[in-house]
Amino acid sequence: MQKRKQVTVRKIPLWKNLLERMIDDGIKYGKVYKAEEFEEELECLRDSLQFNIAVSNIRMELEQLGFYLEGHIDATGRLEIVKPKKHRHIVKLRESRMRRLRRRSIILMMETDMKALPKKDHKAHMQTLEQLQIKELIERHNRKVQQVLKKNSPRLLENKK
Repeated sequence: MQKRKQVTVRKIPLWKNLLERMIDDGIKYGKVYKAEEFEEELECLRDSLQFNIAVSNIRMELEQLGFYLEGHIDATGRLEIVKPKKHRHIVKLRESRMRRLRRRSIILMMETDMKALPKKDHKAHMQTLEQLQIKELIERHNRKVQQVLKKNSPRLLENKK
């Protein structure tokens, strides 16, 4: 009699299987996941690009459920679902990073040697620079706009769930 090998059907990409298992097991604030667990489920090593992309995809999906998966898995060997109290800090860090990157992008675009750029790309280059500058201007005046909206149109700022 031949022994039959049990076959498990898994979804591709593998990160979706891992995410489903995490959800089925119950995601809780403070829960820690070990790198080995992720490597086994994702069938790749933690220092690979494939692994990092998978973890990034899992993070994005978890954020849509109100959870944030934090950790540098290659350095610490673990990831943790952080408590909601930390979410605000995470968002502030992201916002700060976006502002810095936008500023650096504007500087790069402004300092680009237009003579070295093909003529056909000049218009697109200038349009991109203008869009970035407008976003930065809006960001700078954001507080004033919020105050005006709060005062004059409170219904626009209400959560619509």
